[in-house]
Amino acid sequence: MILVAKVRSAWRRLESNVRHYAKVLKQALEIIVGSSCFESIVYLLLAINFVMLIVETGRNEGWQTGKGWVTGNLVVSGLFIVEILMRIGAYGFGEFWEMADNRINLILSVVVFSAQVMRLSKTRDLNLRY
Repeated sequence: MILVAKVRSAWRRLESNVRHYAKVLKQALEIIVGSSCFESIVYLLLAINFVMLIVETGRNEGWQTGKGWVTGNLVVSGLFIVEILMRIGAYGFGEFWEMADNRINLILSVVVFSAQVMRLSKTRDLNLRY
């Protein structure tokens, strides 16, 4: 019985700590996501992605896409996924989903990231298909 009481007590403390740290993390994400610096970083990522898209679209037929280029696209797409996850963490999914811009960003980012992963798997001769 003493062991059960100790385990219950430890579990309650753990739950309390998890709730506390989750609240602190949510507040920190709200501050970060709401900052102008965060928005500037997102705009910089958009500009980098735009330049990469122009270069890739304007390439010659004989131009081979290197592994570094594919990996760069994957990294940029992954950073957009991180941005969306930070916004969801700060605002909650319900509030995030209410804005049409966020819905479009989420859908496009997931589709583009998935396409980049599949593209990378083809260049590295990995078989990620089921």
